Amino acid sequence: MRKRGESSSKTIVLWPAYFDSTIPRRLGRRVSKELSVPNPRARDVVEAARMAGFDAEVEEASYPRLWWRCRERVLVRVDEGLSKSEVLGVVARRLKEIVASRKR
Repeated sequence: MRKRGESSSKTIVLWPAYFDSTIPRRLGRRVSKELSVPNPRARDVVEAARMAGFDAEVEEASYPRLWWRCRERVLVRVDEGLSKSEVLGVVARRLKEIVASRKR
């Protein structure tokens, strides 16, 4: 049982394919083209999640739709009140900043 004032958390799975601009939505991209980046790496998604204030880690696993291509996933612990869509949007914006700063 939770103590009063403690927030509960849940774990959300984020696949790099969710943010990949080279993948169509029917194969698993979950964010808009404007928020997506080409060929994101799992460690970049972890960095973006941490920048957004979440606890994140990489785990080996194959994305079912692209099992031959995506070999890692990111586990993100978030507060119970946040939806996966909200987390995707925040992480996608941070990921875009990371990739943009690398190009400079």
